[in-house]
Amino acid sequence: SETLLDNTITQELEGGYAHTRPRTTRAPRKEFTTGFTDITDAQKSSLETFFRVKGQHTSFVYTHPISADPYVVRFKSQLKFAYAGMGYTPRWNVKDIVLSEV
Repeated sequence: SETLLDNTITQELEGGYAHTRPRTTRAPRKEFTTGFTDITDAQKSSLETFFRVKGQHTSFVYTHPISADPYVVRFKSQLKFAYAGMGYTPRWNVKDIVLSEV
């Protein structure tokens, strides 16, 4: 999913009025929530390694899966893996990966 982040600063005044202004002249940024289902141990390991290297501090290019537009983003949330396999087929789900445009 995509969320357009609001860049408005609001100051509440005594008379019940509100003074608002944009934080910057830059266009509002986007926030993306994505995830993966049924990934293998090798894919899980690759994703963990990528997260360890980038963390929440280093930006990277995210290609939108539908429009193919590139966005420079950072991780905004931790990765949470849920085991989804059975028997000898280990599989993992990762949901709610939040990426914030830089």
